[in-house]
Amino acid sequence: MRVSTENRARDAVAQFRDNSGQFTLVQHAAPGPLGKVAGQVVTGKVPRQPQAFRVPAKLDELRAVAASGVAVVVAVTGQRGVGKTQLAAEYARERVAQGWLVGWIAAETSDSLTTDLLGLADALGLRGDDEPLEVVLRRLHNHLNAHTEPGLLVFDNVTDPGAVADYLPVAGSLQVIITSTSTDTHNLGTAVSVDVFAPDTAVAFLIALTGIDDPAGAAEVAAELGYLPLALALAGARIRDHERDFAAYLSHLNDTTLDHLTPPRGHAYPTGLAKAISLSAAQVEAEHPHARLLLDALALLSPDGVHRDFLDTLLPTRDALLTTAAALRRASLIDYAGEDGNTLIMHRLTQRTLREGNSSMEDTAAQITEVLSRHLPTEEQAWQHRDIGTDLARQVTSITLFSPVALQLANMTIYFLDTTANPATIAYAEATHAHYRHHLGDSNPDTLKSANNLAGTYQSAGRLSEAVILYEQTLNTRRETLGNNHPDTLTSANNLAGAYESAGRLSEAIALHEQTLNTFHETLGNNHPDTLTSANNLAGAYESAGRLSEAIALHEQTLNTFHETLGNNHPDTLTSANNLAHAYKAVGRINEAVALYRQASEVSESTLGPDHPWTLSITKNYAVALAELKARDQSAGERPS
Repeated sequence: MRVSTENRARDAVAQFRDNSGQFTLVQHAAPGPLGKVAGQVVTGKVPRQPQAFRVPAKLDELRAVAASGVAVVVAVTGQRGVGKTQLAAEYARERVAQGWLVGWIAAETSDSLTTDLLGLADALGLRGDDEPLEVVLRRLHNHLNAHTEPGLLVFDNVTDPGAVADYLPVAGSLQVIITSTSTDTHNLGTAVSVDVFAPDTAVAFLIALTGIDDPAGAAEVAAELGYLPLALALAGARIRDHERDFAAYLSHLNDTTLDHLTPPRGHAYPTGLAKAISLSAAQVEAEHPHARLLLDALALLSPDGVHRDFLDTLLPTRDALLTTAAALRRASLIDYAGEDGNTLIMHRLTQRTLREGNSSMEDTAAQITEVLSRHLPTEEQAWQHRDIGTDLARQVTSITLFSPVALQLANMTIYFLDTTANPATIAYAEATHAHYRHHLGDSNPDTLKSANNLAGTYQSAGRLSEAVILYEQTLNTRRETLGNNHPDTLTSANNLAGAYESAGRLSEAIALHEQTLNTFHETLGNNHPDTLTSANNLAGAYESAGRLSEAIALHEQTLNTFHETLGNNHPDTLTSANNLAHAYKAVGRINEAVALYRQASEVSESTLGPDHPWTLSITKNYAVALAELKARDQSAGERPS
C-alpha cells in the first residue's frame, strides 16, 4: 500500500513546513486492540469549583430533568456570564464523585468538538492506530448508544446545535447536557433556563462572599452589576480582599471608565461586568508584577483552558506562575479545570474585555507564541511527544483568531499533527487556512503554503477529490504569482501529481511527475533533496502503472544518491530503501527485497525508535517479505535461512 507523508520545504526565510509530496511504499500496522477500559473514565477539562461559588439555584431542576432521561441545559437569556457552565460543572462533579463515566466536550468550535470527542474515544479504548477521524467518531457514537452504565456527556458552549446533533446518543443510559446561548438547542431536549440571579439571591451571595452584613449596600452593588453572577463574583472577591465596604466598591465602580475598550460594532459590553473586570485586573496587577502579562496571555489563549505547563517559561519562574495564577483565581478572574487542576481557564467575557482593552495585543501575541513554540517538538522528537499535539494546536489556533503573529507556528503545528497521524489534523488545518486567508489574503505565498498543506491532509485522509481541487487551485495561483520554476510551484506540481496517482489518474500523474522532475534537475540540480524526492515519486508512479523496470532503475539511482548526500540513516534514505525493496518484491527479486528491508528496519529502529510509525511499517514489510521468501523456499524443497 502506498501512503503519503509530509516533507518540509527548505524555506530559509519563512521556515514554514510545506508538503513536498514524498511517497513511501509502506504497509501500516493494523489498528491496535480495541476494547473496554477498566476503571472510571473522566475526560475533558471539567471546571473545578470556583473560588467564589454558590450552588446554582437551577441544580435541583437539572437533577430532576436529567433523572428522567437525556437532558439539555439551555441558557435562553442571550447573554454570557449567568453560570451555565458552572451549573453543568457542578452536576458533572457530582457524577464524577459517584463513579460515573463523564466526558466534558468543549463544543464552541468544530475542532475543539472533534478533538475532545477523540479524547473520549481514546479513554474508552475505541481508537486504533492511524484510523480516519470519521471511523473513530462512528465507533464512538455506536459505543455510546449501547452504553448501559451510568454516564454523562457535557457539550459546553455550543454555538452550532447542528454540529453536535450527530454526536448525541439516541439510546443507552447516558445523560447529555448542552450549555448554549442559542435557543435552537431547545429542539435537542428539555430546556432548563438559566438567568441572572434574583435580587435576593444576589444580595445573599455578596454577603456570604464578603462577610459584610449590609443588605442595603449589597443590593446597590448587585443592581449596578445587573445581577450577573460573573460580575458579582468579581465584585465580591475584590470587596472581601480590599474595600471591605460595599459603598467604597460602588464608588470605585462608578469612577471607572471604559474609554480604553474598543468593542466591535454591534457587540456592546455588559457595562457593569466590564468595569468589574477592569477594577479587579488593576488591583491584582498592582500587587503582582506579572499579573498583567498572564492575564493578557490567557485572554488570547483557548477559552477551553490552557495547561500551565505551556506557560512555564512565560513568567521568570515556575513559582511566579503559580503565585500569580493563585492571585488571579482568588480575584475570580480565572478558574482551574481538569483532573489535576493545572488547567487555567478564563471566562469568555473576561477574555474579550481584556483583549479589547489591550493596546499592545500584538506584542502579547508575539510573546506567547514564542513561549508555545518552545513546546513544538523537533522532527526527530515528534512521535515521542505526539500527545501534546492537540492541545498545542488548540492554543495556537486561538491566537491566530486575533493576530497573524502565530500563523507560522500554526502551520508548523499542523505539520506536527500530520506527521504524528493525529486524526484532528484536518480540523486544525482548515481553521489555520481560514486564518491565513483572513489575515494575509488568498494569494499571499504563505496562504498558498497553508492551502497546500491542507490539501495534503485531505489526501492523507483519503479525501482525494477535495485534495485534487485544492492542489490544482494552489498550483495555478503559484504559477501566476511565482512562475513555473519557483520551488513552491514545483512543490505544488509534485503534490498534485501524487494526488492524481492516488486517485488512479496515472497518465496525468506520470506526465506531471516527469515535467516536475525535469524542472527540478534544471533549477536545483541532480542531488538536491527535493529533486530526489521528485525522482522517488516518479519511480512510484511508474510502479503503479506497471512500468517496473523503469521504476527499479530510478529507485536504485535515487537511493544511491540519497546515500551519498544524506547518509544511510536519514529518513529520506530509509524511505527510498523501503520503496526500492517493494519494487524488487513486485518483480520477484525477493532475496534482494528481504535484505534491503532488513537493513532499513534495523537502521530505522536505531535512529527513530522501535515504536515510530516508519519503523513499524518497514519492519512489517520485512516480516511479510521474509515470510514470502520462506514459503517460496519451502515449496521448492529448500531449507529457509
